[in-house]
Amino acid sequence: ALMCILLAVLLVTQTLFACGKSWPHAVPPAASFAQTWGVQHTVRYLDWMVSVPLLLVIAGHIALGRPLSELRVSIFMTNVYMLLAWAALLVPDAVTRWILIISSFALYFFASFDMARWARRFSAEAPKDIPARPQRIFLVQFLVFVFGLYGVNYLLAATGAISHHSEHLVYGMGDIIAKMITGGMLCFVRTAEHREALGEIILKHSSLNTAFVSLLRAGFDHLLPCTIDGNGTCWLPEKHTPDGQILESILNRPMSGAFNDLIADEKEQAKFKDFVQERLQQVQNECAGDFADTQQFWKRESSV
Repeated sequence: ALMCILLAVLLVTQTLFACGKSWPHAVPPAASFAQTWGVQHTVRYLDWMVSVPLLLVIAGHIALGRPLSELRVSIFMTNVYMLLAWAALLVPDAVTRWILIISSFALYFFASFDMARWARRFSAEAPKDIPARPQRIFLVQFLVFVFGLYGVNYLLAATGAISHHSEHLVYGMGDIIAKMITGGMLCFVRTAEHREALGEIILKHSSLNTAFVSLLRAGFDHLLPCTIDGNGTCWLPEKHTPDGQILESILNRPMSGAFNDLIADEKEQAKFKDFVQERLQQVQNECAGDFADTQQFWKRESSV
């Protein structure tokens, strides 16, 4: 749900830019800054005030599993330094502008340090075998790097090293790439979690299968594994099991091929075939029900 909101905000922002509704504000020249008038698009900062906290929640809460209370400081500081960066370029006085910019970068480093603590606490507290462990930490590091890159781009444009057109081109491309990578990493983490859950289900059923075989051995003298096809035929394995070898020596006949053919009476063969088909249909229905339950579980998890 968070990724849907994130992409919706991006779509609205890009649409407003395409329609020329970016709420531009003039950036006056100042000493030690660009000596020509520039433009600042307020819509982009409004986009960041919504999308950046969502990115932090995805990286810190969903990927790293940190409580939301632990994220509040970084989210607040991040929004404050973006607001200061927006206000700095509207101030004509060079000294005031530098104070706002330095304060903005100081808060960026503070928020980045706090985000690094998320990763350290995750490394110390999370299970060693948690799925996609390196990718979860990488997502936080990636966001810190992207936000820092935006800061460098902002400073270069503010001092006149690059044009405002180049500045906003970098922002536009960076927004798209950052959100795509975040979405891809989140999908990777979720897929790893689902794969592990399926592995646990398979392991659980394997244990049940072993227990079931043990119960069968308590009631039957010999057990023969076979492969069932859709026609209700049980095919015995080419390589004999110990039980198969014992039964072969007792019956004095080869135990290979279709088990159905080993049944002498044709009526009994038909009854056995019908029985196998009924059991096969029953198992398929049960598996379909389990898969539907698993899908509902994934949907509930993804909507968090």
